[in-house]
Amino acid sequence: MYQRYDTDLFVEYTKAPRGAPNFFSVRLFQTIFPGLRFVFVGARRGAVAGVGSGTDWTVGLVYTTQFALR
Repeated sequence: MYQRYDTDLFVEYTKAPRGAPNFFSVRLFQTIFPGLRFVFVGARRGAVAGVGSGTDWTVGLVYTTQFALR
């Protein structure tokens, strides 16, 4: 997807051992302008006694720049 739409997409699933919660996440990074990217993250964790289960959503913008020190 990156070469055609300038979009990075990551899908991750973790099967945790010994009763730890399983974890599933989707991350999308879309370039809007050079140096400015839209970010979307969705994460789902399985049930565990101390933390609980749930889905977390994150949306934002990331700005990057480059400079050199002399």
